[in-house]
Order: sequence, then structure tokens, then C-alpha cells
Amino acid sequence: MLTKKAVRQVLIAFIENAGKYSPVEKNIVVKLKTSGDTLDLSVADEGQGIPNEEKEKIFERFYRIDKSRSSEIPGTGLGLSIAKQYAEMMGAWIFVSDNVPTGSIFHLVFHKES
Repeated sequence: MLTKKAVRQVLIAFIENAGKYSPVEKNIVVKLKTSGDTLDLSVADEGQGIPNEEKEKIFERFYRIDKSRSSEIPGTGLGLSIAKQYAEMMGAWIFVSDNVPTGSIFHLVFHKES
């Protein structure tokens, strides 16, 4: 079931994450794209990006990519895990892709209701 609260919480997690890991002067872009019977809500940043081997792990509770910098960047490592739980609750798919040339794009993809 798609709820406003769940979508809002995922979007907040995506935007907060982009803000933490992107330089202040860089853009954060929010998009909603339709394709066939799906909607893709995405948040793109121009940060350092996420290594391929870390992309699945970032949605695990308390996971932080760079343990040595975790005291420099605020947070508990729960935001993306909670976003994933909301996505699953809605029957949506959550994932991250590369924002070429630099950064990441977080996606929440769900099927349009008939």
C-alpha cells in the first residue's frame, strides 16, 4: 500500500543522505519519472559516489561506508535502512545507481495503481 507518510520518509532519507555526502556547493536533484506502469522517484547528488561492492550494504542497519570518517558525518546509519523498510511496505523497489560523472542516484520505484 502506497502512503504519503512512507513516500515522505523515503524522500527525507534520500535528501538527508545526499546532503551529508555532497559538497555544499553541489546540486541535489529530485525527479519523478514515469515509464510504462512504473514511477521512479529519485534523488541525485554530486558527491563522491558509492563503490559497487557497497551498494547493497548501504541499506543495512547501522552500515557506514567509510568507518574512519563516521565521526565527521552525523548520523546513525539507520536512514537508508528505514527507507528500505518503507519501500518494502509499499511493495516498491529501492536501489542506488551512479550519477555520472560523480555522485549517486537513489531510486524508489513502484508500480502505478490500476
